This record gives sequence, C-alpha cells and structure tokens, in this order.
Amino acid sequence: MAAADVAAGRLHSLFGRPVAAPGGYHLVYPPALAGDRRLRNIRGWLLAEAGRFTTPRA
Repeated sequence: MAAADVAAGRLHSLFGRPVAAPGGYHLVYPPALAGDRRLRNIRGWLLAEAGRFTTPRA
C-alpha cells in the first residue's frame, strides 16, 4: 500500500525487514450492508492487500 512512497524515497524501512505488530484492523459495517457489492469489493481488496504483506510467525 505504501510501495509508491517507499520507491519515491518518502518512506524508509527502519529495520530492513517486516516486523510483527500487535493488534489488527476491523472492517465494521451495519448488517444491512453485508450484501452490498461495494462493501464486498473493498473487503476483497483489503484482504488481498493484507495477504501480500503477511509473514510467517516465529
């Protein structure tokens, strides 16, 4: 998600490797929107992006 900023030199890796962070994110929406195509699209995109950056836990 920040690849363009890293490539442009605006962001730098502090540790030279991925670092696990405690916590997480939650996508929250009213039950009435569960079938909304737009919500399904953004959820799918978020999951795909997150999957690109997961690392095995030690």
